[in-house]
Amino acid sequence: MALQKSITLTALQTQQIESFKKSLLEYGDRLNLFSRSGQELEFLLKESLETAQMLAPFFSTTEVLDLGSGNGFPGIVCGVLYPNTSFVLCERSRKRAEFLKQTLFQLKCTNVKVLCQPAEELKARFSLILSKATGPLNQVLNLLENLLDESGTAILWKSPNWKQAWPENAPFSANVLKSYSIEGKKRILLQIKKPLI
Repeated sequence: MALQKSITLTALQTQQIESFKKSLLEYGDRLNLFSRSGQELEFLLKESLETAQMLAPFFSTTEVLDLGSGNGFPGIVCGVLYPNTSFVLCERSRKRAEFLKQTLFQLKCTNVKVLCQPAEELKARFSLILSKATGPLNQVLNLLENLLDESGTAILWKSPNWKQAWPENAPFSANVLKSYSIEGKKRILLQIKKPLI
């Protein structure tokens, strides 16, 4: 599938992104939302904006799960860029979930909702799952087994050496959708699917 990168932000979307950034700066240290205030935040914003635009063809689905939302990347950015798609942000930390809810209220971003619970407790299945979560790959794949529907797709933000962490006999197929570099950091978008039976 050819990936696109051609969205022009509206005035409202630009305002929402700036408001999101302000909220992150205000609560970042208190909630440990990113590691190096300004520098890390600028990278996360730039990466989420660029990769969300690359993934435009995937956002025709009715509901998208952002697994382990944490600081709201990429879920909030995707919600701002794709207001006609519904997003669910799953975050187990109560403090971070409250931050996400408050931020979405301030942004008037009504197509995004927050679930404060462990992903292991989710009952629904999704046709599209996003995850920038940095946990071990085998743990993420274990969650995807129960959360991804049979014909669904998961997109993971990973380092180029992802194959070193890929578990033997994983019940998924994986392929690199896009390799990219931002501020000298090489990253990939990894597409995960259940194999056809």
